[in-house]
Amino acid sequence: MVLISWFKEIESRDVLGISAVSPNVPSHLKEWLLDLLACSNPAFPTKDSLRPYAELSRTYSKMRSEATQLLCAIESPGMFKDLLTTIRIDLESLSADDAINFASKVPTLVNDNSNLHVTVSALVAAAVVWMSELPARLNPIILPLMASIKREQEEILQQRAAAALAELIFHCISRRPSPNDKLFKNICSVTCMDPSETPQAGVISFMEAIDDQGLLSFGTSIGKQKSKVHMLAGSEDRSRVEGFISRRGSELALRHICEKFGASLFERLPKLWDCLIKVLKPSNTEGVSPADENQVMLAIESIKDPQIFINNIQVFVGLGVIIDISGIPIMPKYVS
Repeated sequence: MVLISWFKEIESRDVLGISAVSPNVPSHLKEWLLDLLACSNPAFPTKDSLRPYAELSRTYSKMRSEATQLLCAIESPGMFKDLLTTIRIDLESLSADDAINFASKVPTLVNDNSNLHVTVSALVAAAVVWMSELPARLNPIILPLMASIKREQEEILQQRAAAALAELIFHCISRRPSPNDKLFKNICSVTCMDPSETPQAGVISFMEAIDDQGLLSFGTSIGKQKSKVHMLAGSEDRSRVEGFISRRGSELALRHICEKFGASLFERLPKLWDCLIKVLKPSNTEGVSPADENQVMLAIESIKDPQIFINNIQVFVGLGVIIDISGIPIMPKYVS
């Protein structure tokens, strides 16, 4: 997070034209960050090292000791012969590395490792983005940021990832090929992953749900959503909690994208507009040519799955409460 703040300050000085000696970022620092992003296995987060995250070192130490005792205890009965064969542990010479590998397969530790890896990788990716020197391959940067958007439990850390994602999209406008179109599609998809806010057409009558949840009451749903933040974990199942985290992350991403581009949002990011009005018809057709109106109707009629319609409304409403629609001339045509 310190590196992110440092690189953002350097960039803001350049944008404002403040005359100052720009610090020379060592090339090995960028290489080190990219090496960290290349470590995709949460159990081994550092290049050329088998050491786990420091936060889990005591847990791993305990697991090594207990794994040794467990393996010795089950050697005689042979209860877990298949497991021992699979993980290839030599009971006579059980090393610390073997124990770590064994411990990494324990579900609780896997989850802790995965959550830590999402956090660390996203922050490293954000630091690389704010360095404004993007590598040729963007996947090592995009994947951690999107993982944070979908899974990061801490909102402040999700904010960091969302801001970096908006900055990445800004730098990729003129890039060819550009990842932006696919990113917009994914962000819009994640916006609809919260079942408490996005009705599921396969389970209920979707028009009744739209009416019940106020999706068509423009600008009112977000306030209701935020009041549920601290209730979900105790009262809803895990899938609803995960859906809430994903939706919160996508909304943060959309908010930062809107702040970054302002009134030129849809002019500079036309694909986002396409995703937004995929199956919506303008309520005000003034200035819309008959050919364009006919094309819109054909697109709507081609949609057979009502869930697509529901998702489209959810994204439209979610974005509509973030931005000032009066500042974007084309938006009011779709709001009655």
